[in-house]
Parts: sequence; C-alpha cells; structure tokens
Amino acid sequence: AKIAYNTFVNGYHKKNRGKPVGEGRFVDNRRGPSEALLENVMDKDIEKALKSLAEEFRSAIVLVDIGEMNYEESAMVLNSTVGAVRSRLSGGRALLKKKLYEHAKSMEFTK
Repeated sequence: AKIAYNTFVNGYHKKNRGKPVGEGRFVDNRRGPSEALLENVMDKDIEKALKSLAEEFRSAIVLVDIGEMNYEESAMVLNSTVGAVRSRLSGGRALLKKKLYEHAKSMEFTK
C-alpha cells in the first residue's frame, strides 16, 4: 500500500515539475501579474499546510482530492476501509482548513 501511494505521489510531482503557474488549469486572461504571484504563493502555502498534516490525513487527501481517486480505490491503495478513508478525509480537511485560515489571518487576508 505504501509503495502504491509513494508511486502515485512521485508520479504526480514528476508530471507537474517545472510547470509554470496556471498550466493545466483554466487561466483567466484578465489576471494580472499580482494575481499570478498570489496564486503561486497560495499553492506553496497549501502544499506546506498539507505536508504538515499527519500521514494518514495527508495520504487520504492526496489520493482523493488531488489524485481524484474514488473512496474505494483510495481504500485499496491505503489498505484500509472506505469508512476509514472518509473519516481521514473529514479530519484532514478540517485540519487543513484550520491551518490555512490561521495562515490567512497571519498574512492579514482575513480577520
């Protein structure tokens, strides 16, 4: 299970290595340089917050939310049950939301 997870993560990073901001995504032509910079910073902040999560939460989020696997596929990769994957997703998303909110407050993006 760990080998399958690591293979997926390594492949994802290899596929996206060196891509400029916005590549592979819908790009809004009205966006200026400051918006592109902010998007790049936010991507790094999200990645940092994701890496700070416990492995069980991070792996579920990476497989389902980033890798777009369904619950059953993720459960097979993680050698777990669908219920455990859903629980880890719920907990991981809540922790990620809290970390990103705290970061946004520290950057004065929100009150």
